[in-house]
Amino acid sequence: MVPPEPREVLVIDDEVDILDVYKDILQTHNYVPIATTLWTEAVDAVQNQNPDLLILDLNMPTIDGVALLKFLREQGHSLPVIVVSGYISKDLEETLHPLRHKTLGIIAIICILIGLAVVIADKRQFLKSRAIVIQQAQDATDQ
Repeated sequence: MVPPEPREVLVIDDEVDILDVYKDILQTHNYVPIATTLWTEAVDAVQNQNPDLLILDLNMPTIDGVALLKFLREQGHSLPVIVVSGYISKDLEETLHPLRHKTLGIIAIICILIGLAVVIADKRQFLKSRAIVIQQAQDATDQ
């Protein structure tokens, strides 16, 4: 039996560290991440690479995720979307009301806690310290 082709997941987030975490998780589960911090690159990716899923941060500096999602829908793109945010205001909650999920193609809404930033920072520190230990071990064996 031929194994299925890896599924492509487009991730849009304005924070590079968070994108790195998404990429790690997706690759671990045999998905192909397409990650970007720029909404224009995201639009290009949707048009040219036809990803299977979009993970969309709502709070970005140049365009908010809802506006980007509406733009993609107006352009005729219907890929499923997981909306992610660290904060969901009352207005945004009304915009994302369950009755509108179907229209916008939202399959899930995830509110990420601030603690994720700490996890990311800890992960980065762990990886740096691990790299130092590995380098020191290699240096010791080379002598």
